[in-house]
Amino acid sequence: MSKSPDEKRQELDKFNARMSKEASIKQLRMQWLVSLFEAEGVELPWHVSSVEYVTQYLPAPKKWDEELGYEVTDYDAPQVIDVLATNKILAKVTQHAARLGYKLEKDYNDKTYCHKITLLEDEKSHWDNVTITYQVNRESVCRKVVTGTKHVEKQIIEAHDEDEYGWECEKISFLGMDTSDSD
Repeated sequence: MSKSPDEKRQELDKFNARMSKEASIKQLRMQWLVSLFEAEGVELPWHVSSVEYVTQYLPAPKKWDEELGYEVTDYDAPQVIDVLATNKILAKVTQHAARLGYKLEKDYNDKTYCHKITLLEDEKSHWDNVTITYQVNRESVCRKVVTGTKHVEKQIIEAHDEDEYGWECEKISFLGMDTSDSD
C-alpha cells in the first residue's frame, strides 16, 4: 500500500528532525574536542564519536632481522601500556571538563576504565544526554592482582584451576596531576 502525500511529508519531517539532532550532537562533540585540543594539546581523533579510546602504548621493541641484516620493529611483541602518558590524557580531560563546568562520571569494569563527560544534559531523560567518553585499559589506573584460585570443571577442556583476579587501585588525583610534557 502506498503512502499518501501527507504521510510521506510526515515521514520526511521526522527524518529531517532526526538528522538535524544527530548533526547538532556531532557539532557539540566536535566543539569539545577542538576546545580540548586547543587548551590541553590532546590529539584530535580521526572521526567524531561518543567514545574515544585513549590508552597509550610504549613503542614496539626492535629485533634483529638476520635476513635483512638490520633492526626491524617487532610487531609480534606484546603491547606495553604507557601508564603515565595515558593518565596524563585522562588528567587533561578531567581538568578541562572541570574548568568548563561539565559533569564528569567515572566508571569501570573488568577490562576498561572510563571518564564520561556530559556535554548537554537532557531534562526529560538521561538517556538523551549528549556525552563523550574517554576509555582506557583498566591496567592504566589499577594493578591486576591474583585474589585466589577457582576450580573449573571439565567442559570441552579438561578440569583445571584458574587464578581469580581483582584490582588494586590507588587514588589518582586527575584534577591535581601535572600534565606538562616534562617528565
